[in-house]
Amino acid sequence: MEQLIQTLRSTEIFSGLSDSMLETIAANCTRVKRGKGVQFVFQGEPGHTMFVVLKGRVGVTTINEHGDEVFVAERGPGDTIGEMSLLDGSRRSAHVTTSSECELLILERDTFVRCLRESPELALKIMASLVGRIRELTDTVSKKSPVRARLAEQLDRMADQFGVESRTGTRIESGMTKTDLATRVGAAREVVSRALSNLKSDGIVDFDGRTIVVIDRRRLKAEARK
Repeated sequence: MEQLIQTLRSTEIFSGLSDSMLETIAANCTRVKRGKGVQFVFQGEPGHTMFVVLKGRVGVTTINEHGDEVFVAERGPGDTIGEMSLLDGSRRSAHVTTSSECELLILERDTFVRCLRESPELALKIMASLVGRIRELTDTVSKKSPVRARLAEQLDRMADQFGVESRTGTRIESGMTKTDLATRVGAAREVVSRALSNLKSDGIVDFDGRTIVVIDRRRLKAEARK
C-alpha cells in the first residue's frame, strides 16, 4: 500500500493531495499490466473507469465519420485516460491501445467522483487536463499541413520520446511499423512511405533495417513547420 501511495504522489494529477486522499485512492484502485498492442478502451462503449499510465505508452485514436482511424495523441507515465466519461457519464470518445508493455492503475467512478468532491485541487487539475485535451483534439482535426510536414513533426516527437543517440544520428527505437506511423500522421501508408523516402533522399533521415535514424534534427524541425 505504501509503495502505491508513493507512486500516486509522484503522478502529476495526484501530486499535492493529502495523505488521507491518497490512501483512499490507493485502497480503491487496481494495478494491472498489459502487453503491447492491447486495446483496452473502445470508442462508443460506456465508461465506468479511469486509467493512469504508470509505465509504458498508449496510443489514442478515433474513428471519423468516414470510418477512418485518426491518431489523436500518445500518452505516457503520469497521464490519465477516460476521465471525461466519468465526469459526464457519456460513452468513450476514443480507442486506446498500448504502444508498448504497460502498467496501469484503474480507478472506479464512485471513488473518482468522491475524491473530486473532497479535493478542489484535484478538480482543478482535472479541468486543466480536459482543457488541454480539447485544444489537442481541435489542433488534430483542424490541421491541414502537408503529409511531409506532419510526418516530420511526428518523427521529431518520436525522437524526443524514443530517441537513442548514436554516431549516425538519433535512432528512433519505438518498434512502430509504417502502418502505425501512417495512422499517427493521418495519411495512407503508401503516401507516408513516399514522404519517408523523400526525407531520406534529402539527407534528413536514414534507415537501419526497420529503424528510422534522424540524421539532421534541425532540418527535420524546419520541415515540421512548413
